[in-house]
Amino acid sequence: MPASGGLRIIPPTFPSMPTTINGIGTHYYGHKNADKRTGTCRSCGSHVMLESYDTRLWFVVVYIPIIPLGRKRIIDQCPVCKRHYVADADHWETQKQLNVSGALERFHSDPTPEHAIEAHQQFLNFQQLADAAELRREMAEKFGQNAKVQAYLGSALNGMGQVGEARAYFQRAFELRPDLPEARVGLAYDHMRSGRLDEARQMLDFLEKPGAVQLYSLESVESLADA
Repeated sequence: MPASGGLRIIPPTFPSMPTTINGIGTHYYGHKNADKRTGTCRSCGSHVMLESYDTRLWFVVVYIPIIPLGRKRIIDQCPVCKRHYVADADHWETQKQLNVSGALERFHSDPTPEHAIEAHQQFLNFQQLADAAELRREMAEKFGQNAKVQAYLGSALNGMGQVGEARAYFQRAFELRPDLPEARVGLAYDHMRSGRLDEARQMLDFLEKPGAVQLYSLESVESLADA
């Protein structure tokens, strides 16, 4: 069952996996700056511990590295299917510095809910999870009366597999704004996980109205139908 919203890494396309034939081809060597997070593999759908790390791609002969092909950042490698995203490590680091520092500067100079969400999303995009958790706590307190911020934080936690913590944020958002679609969808998924399908449908009743398909994704209704 997919989460509502959540972690949205901005990766390159899935690469061709390094391959060798009779020991000749390409292979990764090295494993540095590793980060892990709980999430759902976007290739095989397994809910697992995804890993990201720095490595180097080599051309190999009899599995002996011969020609270096560049430093790479492996992103969200699945332990089940081994698929992952890949980026040039230097480009990844440059973009991380530019995007994260830029978003933080905007938030500190103008601490609006929109800038807070942007900064938090950049932390998630570049997997700075400790920084994201610290900012989330600040946002929860500073914007405790803002339903959209509360729903966003619920979605972010859902995307990281922390559905128990997400529930409180969705509930708070719903209390503040019972009509907020993000809050209702988040709570609907929570009800589905617990088998409370009638309650889930009540949360999604706004998607049954004429014209809803023009305004909203119906993915949550499809999940309810499957359940």
